[in-house]
Amino acid sequence: MNIIIAKAITLMAIILTGYIFKKINILKKQDFEVISSIVLKLTLPCAIIANLNGTKLSLEMLFIIIIGFGFNIFLVIAGYFMRKNKTDKSFSMLNLSGFNIGNFTLPFVSGVFSSTSVLATCMFDAGNSIMCLGMTYGFASAIQDPSNKFDYKIVFKKVVSSVPVCTYMFMIVLSICNILIPSNLIIFAQTIGSANTFLSMLMIGIAIEVHFNKKIISLIWKHIMVRYSICGLLALFIFFMAPISLEMRQTIVILLFSPITSLATVYTQKLGGNTELSACINSISIIFSVIIITVLILLFS
Repeated sequence: MNIIIAKAITLMAIILTGYIFKKINILKKQDFEVISSIVLKLTLPCAIIANLNGTKLSLEMLFIIIIGFGFNIFLVIAGYFMRKNKTDKSFSMLNLSGFNIGNFTLPFVSGVFSSTSVLATCMFDAGNSIMCLGMTYGFASAIQDPSNKFDYKIVFKKVVSSVPVCTYMFMIVLSICNILIPSNLIIFAQTIGSANTFLSMLMIGIAIEVHFNKKIISLIWKHIMVRYSICGLLALFIFFMAPISLEMRQTIVILLFSPITSLATVYTQKLGGNTELSACINSISIIFSVIIITVLILLFS
């Protein structure tokens, strides 16, 4: 128990360090892009390779991929019905859905739980990433402007151009074929991947913004409350009803309380939406998730 508390506090301390360093100008807001690029293109893929090498995928794990994909669809639909006009609908579809797994929850899980939970986290993120990296944006764009037809080719291109998604797919294929990566390459991947937790938490600290326009407070809380209420209901359903092991159910419950994907703000900007509102929702969701996931980890331990 004490070890788990210490690990959770350590992760929160790294987030706080990133935020303080930004405030005292040791790090700048622009450093977020540099660190996120390193994480997404190097440390996260290496962490995925190190965690998935030699694993055997059961039907339970493949089921978790479907859950990661399906729950995103559920939140996108909720975002559509949450607002009235088309622009607001597309905004809520983007900013209510998506889970920040690779840069946020994976470091939490890998620092506290077993390799089985880490594998389940990666499988959930594989399904989640397909939505976050293109499909949700395609749906939102088509809703905002009917002339923007949903282009499967563009969405497919966005998904396969993602280094983490390609790494997931590559490792899943190797696992199905029972192919192992040579140990020397795994040592290389483990060394680089071990930096993923620190860089991801530091990056989140840099990204957090706690100041916001008072006029948008009600919209911020509306999105936060709807998001976490839905995820809470889904978590209860999974925990009590899903036909999978207790460890898998506990892991998915934690994953459901991940922050909103940071790509939501990027795609909001592309659609000409309110990026300030999107960034604030994202920052508040990070704070909520840190608290909720820490409590869940302590309860499940």
